[in-house]
Amino acid sequence: MPFKLISLNAQGIRSFEKQKAVFGWLLKQKTDLCFLQETYSTKEVENVWKKQWKGKMYFSHGSEHSRCVLILINSLEFELTSVRSDKEGHSIFLEAFEQDQKFLFVTICAPNKSSEQTLFFDQIKDELDNSGIDDDCRIIFGGDFPGLDSRI
Repeated sequence: MPFKLISLNAQGIRSFEKQKAVFGWLLKQKTDLCFLQETYSTKEVENVWKKQWKGKMYFSHGSEHSRCVLILINSLEFELTSVRSDKEGHSIFLEAFEQDQKFLFVTICAPNKSSEQTLFFDQIKDELDNSGIDDDCRIIFGGDFPGLDSRI
């Protein structure tokens, strides 16, 4: 059974009005899985946001004015294997079984400074190389990739 995924740069959802609008729009789209970047989340807002979103939430916090990624699960009933995130709010790696298939869901928010991007993408590659995922694992990758077009 297919599922619907959206990846979105939220450009900050700390205000109640914007957070409610984004969550409402995502629910209207009938998304099963959402990758959000630039949420500007902190530990302090987790419980408030969890009351607004009825599904599961997986955070990687940065600061209240930059970074932060978030994975929202709406209607998937998967078996979670592991969740890994960095301390700077740039990435989340979520391993799960859904419909008897192993998935690795990854969302990132790459640094804006080109001097930091090469190191960041090398770290993402190392994380993927060392994740121990099987050949039959499906990897779904989304996020915000500033400057990536100049690296390709």
